[in-house]
Amino acid sequence: MKTRNKKTIVISIIVLLGVSVFLYLHFNKVFIGGELLELKDINKIEVTKADKNEKVNVTDARKVEEIKKTLNQLELKRDNNEDVSEVKDRFMLTLYTETEARYGVHLYDNSYIEIFDPELQGNKLRGYKVRSDFDLSVIQDLFK
Repeated sequence: MKTRNKKTIVISIIVLLGVSVFLYLHFNKVFIGGELLELKDINKIEVTKADKNEKVNVTDARKVEEIKKTLNQLELKRDNNEDVSEVKDRFMLTLYTETEARYGVHLYDNSYIEIFDPELQGNKLRGYKVRSDFDLSVIQDLFK
């Protein structure tokens, strides 16, 4: 009887540790922008500066690649509760393939990003806190 109780306790502890590790990794996962956005077919980006409602269409292949590279390198942590009311710069990006608008991306300063992906199941809009250095000048320079 003693060994059976010990086995039960040991198995319970192992299961509890396993569940704890899984939950910790799941909720603290850091994504790289390239894991969330499939950008290889993107060839046009429409950028809107939200506070002035100015739009710029980026079709130059070199500039499109520069923006895609910036988005691909972002380190992101899932966070749908960010307060974006105090941000200075807000940019809305619509990323196009040859045939359709593929993603909607909202940038809030260099600290928060929302990604709209119509192919996701359930909630198609997901928010992420930017955890890496992010040079927003690639986008800002479009409006100079």
